[in-house]
Amino acid sequence: NSSNNKRGSTDYQASNYQSPNSGRRSGVLSRAGVSAVVRPSSSQTKDYGDPTNHGSPPMNAYSAKPNVAPAYEDQAKYKPAPMKVSNTLNSKGIALELDHAIGYSGHIPHTLFTHKNKIIMASGGNVIIADPTKSHDQKFLTGGHENTITTMAVNRKADQIASGGEGQAPDVIVWDIKTAKIQYRLQEHEHGISTLAFSDDGRFLATCGNAMDKKLFVWDMQTGMIVASTMFDPVLMLVWGGRVRDKKRRPTNRFLFATVSPSGKAQKVSLWALDPATGKLESVACSCGLHVRNFTSLAFSDDGEWLYAGTTSGDIAIFQVKRSVLFTLVNMGSVVGVVNSIVTLPSDNTKSWEQKYELYVGGATGGVARVLYDGKSIRTLKKTRLNGNVTNLCLNEDMTELVAGTSNGSVFKIPDDTFKATVLSESHCAPVSSVSFSPESSEKFCTATQTGEIYVWNTNNYRVTARVCEPHIKVTCVVLSDYFMVVGFNDGVIRAYDIDSGEKLWKIASAHKDGVTTVQVSANQKFVVSGGIRGEVRVWDVRTRALVCHLKEHSSRVNAICLYDSNKYLLSCSRDKSFLCWDLMSEKRLTAHSQPMGGINDIALTPDQKRVVTVGQERSVSVWNLRNPRPLMQWNHGGEAKCVAVAKTLPLIASGGISRMLMVWDLNTGKCLAKGTGHSATITSVAFSPDEKQLVSVGEDGSILVWNLFL
Repeated sequence: NSSNNKRGSTDYQASNYQSPNSGRRSGVLSRAGVSAVVRPSSSQTKDYGDPTNHGSPPMNAYSAKPNVAPAYEDQAKYKPAPMKVSNTLNSKGIALELDHAIGYSGHIPHTLFTHKNKIIMASGGNVIIADPTKSHDQKFLTGGHENTITTMAVNRKADQIASGGEGQAPDVIVWDIKTAKIQYRLQEHEHGISTLAFSDDGRFLATCGNAMDKKLFVWDMQTGMIVASTMFDPVLMLVWGGRVRDKKRRPTNRFLFATVSPSGKAQKVSLWALDPATGKLESVACSCGLHVRNFTSLAFSDDGEWLYAGTTSGDIAIFQVKRSVLFTLVNMGSVVGVVNSIVTLPSDNTKSWEQKYELYVGGATGGVARVLYDGKSIRTLKKTRLNGNVTNLCLNEDMTELVAGTSNGSVFKIPDDTFKATVLSESHCAPVSSVSFSPESSEKFCTATQTGEIYVWNTNNYRVTARVCEPHIKVTCVVLSDYFMVVGFNDGVIRAYDIDSGEKLWKIASAHKDGVTTVQVSANQKFVVSGGIRGEVRVWDVRTRALVCHLKEHSSRVNAICLYDSNKYLLSCSRDKSFLCWDLMSEKRLTAHSQPMGGINDIALTPDQKRVVTVGQERSVSVWNLRNPRPLMQWNHGGEAKCVAVAKTLPLIASGGISRMLMVWDLNTGKCLAKGTGHSATITSVAFSPDEKQLVSVGEDGSILVWNLFL
């Protein structure tokens, strides 16, 4: 009997697929509400010797999913339309174009700016320039960083963007905004970049390394040459303050900037003077008296007389620049909490005895406020509250609108007159673990993160139409059906949510001990198949949530499962180096295939349902025939592949992995047709849209990249 075969063997005789009790109304499908069919005997089974027949399990027909899904109660009467499969591609090949990037590193300060009615933000290792009024108007600055961007700065005077990242020997990239090209690649730092800042006149750029680097450089943006450099305590923040003033408060030819650096258990604020003619740098530490604070943000007043520093205790420390001393502490904790961001407004102190300074502050409680400082106290003029920890604030160029970014990946605009926040964009700020399209609609897809966020997106405007947040558990997998989405969690529970409202519909408690790893919904949406950490595959009835079948032969976690369109057969792959084909009618394994090295991370079926595509730790893409023990074709992937998807009708394969590159392959030849660069971390999941005009890839960098396919 085929179920007694050892792992790694393959059944070749068609008669071995025969159920012991042919024609009985039992097994998974009949118990899940699907009529059983009479199984063919060995004498009735067709000949599989034809090399053009790729050995798929014996089905009466390979049916496609319906073009328009019927009502749930009519599923049993529904007969799917035949699928039209193309076996060839255009002789000119295909083109892959990045159409839209969904992502904003909102948990990182100094990654959100405005410039000429555009929003500039960091997403993973890329810089996105977007028009907030046009969802499809984006410009991408890619290829500069291999790792995540940790800080940015914008030079409004010269249309430049500077970005720095993490990792060994990271470069500081200076981009030309007009051409979207790299203008300078600054290569003096040996470790990660902690902060960047352009001088007020746009002439100089200060770059600071992290705690391992400890280097501070000042660069001339007209020549790309170093003006000054020094080794100093790790600089956490830096902000320019115009020119150094003499005793009569007249500006000199020296430039002023301030830094925050560690000092024992606390931090210190230092004022610096730069002489660009000689490259001389001088610094003085500001006296804080007995006050001990950790600082989160810095900003000079418009006239350079005051330096504002946000703190983790909810205070704003106000330093008097001419005396280099802490002048006062004002508490903002009740308004914004921890003061994460400060933006100052131009002052209009026409009389020498008048001191009125206005500034915006944003904090950890989501509060944003416009406040007035008169030299003695601070008063709140306007305030609002956002969803999330406010990490970035910036003003548009005419200073009529504030743009705020939060740690959960949302960007808001706040007009100064009404001070009411409006959402401009939303994104994930955590590694995205899974992506899934609606089976019959290319207008909806959903994504899930390891922090418990599930978003449903509309591809027409890339807005979130439904959201689910389960903050204390990790999402491991998600699949979108026509009516609901099924999500697997690391707590072992399978939950289903409405795709329009995000409302929880039902759950299957204790579906898998130690966690659910993968889920799939049958084409008729009557049963759900899931895989778990311990190697078990289970089938559940959607209506009753009852366990229909338990299949256990994998010795390690099940990484992915794949259902045939007929709902009668199932493929499962595992970290134990094998993939198995199951007969859901007889609840038995039909075939077992294994690879010599490494686990199999993902599995997919070809459009004709006759071949199987796998990727994994073997660092290759393999195309299998269930009748052969070895792959029909196999080609190098260039690193471990984490995910694979096959187009519905075209002979195209898309894959991604630790190489951070999306690859599109010809299924028939194994030729790489296109490559897409944009992710700065491992690509975890990829999906074709049902109309096969787009691809969506997601990764550990939190980015969602939507690609256009041109045939």
